[in-house]
Formats: sequence, structure tokens, C-alpha cells
Amino acid sequence: MKNQSVQKDSKVEAFITTTIAAFFAMIVVAVVFLLRSVVWPILRFCGRAALNGMKRGGSAALAQVPAIKKARVKASLPTPDVFKDAPNLAPAKQVRFR
Repeated sequence: MKNQSVQKDSKVEAFITTTIAAFFAMIVVAVVFLLRSVVWPILRFCGRAALNGMKRGGSAALAQVPAIKKARVKASLPTPDVFKDAPNLAPAKQVRFR
């Protein structure tokens, strides 16, 4: 008779173990579905916003700052001393070698 009670206890224990395992599995599946349906779209939105920000070259606030352009200096070659007092010479802008 003792053998029968041992088998009964093991069947009850197996049922309880299976029930607890199924309960934990349901919790894990529920958490995965929650993450997939709620958190994943939020992460995807943040990731896309970050990538679009990097593609534009920085934040929008920096893009709206007006750029200060320096006045362009006209490129001119130095005039030799011999020609400095000549009234009809314009400053040299290029040199041609032939």
C-alpha cells in the first residue's frame, strides 16, 4: 500500500509543477507581447528621430543659427617696386607663363 501513496504524491507533485511552469510561461509571454506592442514602437520612433537628426547634421536649433560670412579678400599679387609709382597700372590678378 505504501507504493500506491508514493505514486499518488508524485502525480500531484507533477501536476503542481506543470501548473506553476505554465503560469510562469504565461507571464513571460505576456511580458514579451507587452514589450512588442508598447515599448517597441516607442523605441523605433526614438531611433528614427535620432537618425533623422544625424542626417540633417545636428539639431534644428544649430541649423537655424545664421552663418557669419567673412568679407572676401581680393586675391592680388604683389607689385614690384619698379612699377609702384606708375599711374596706369592696375594691380596684377594673374600671372601668365608662356
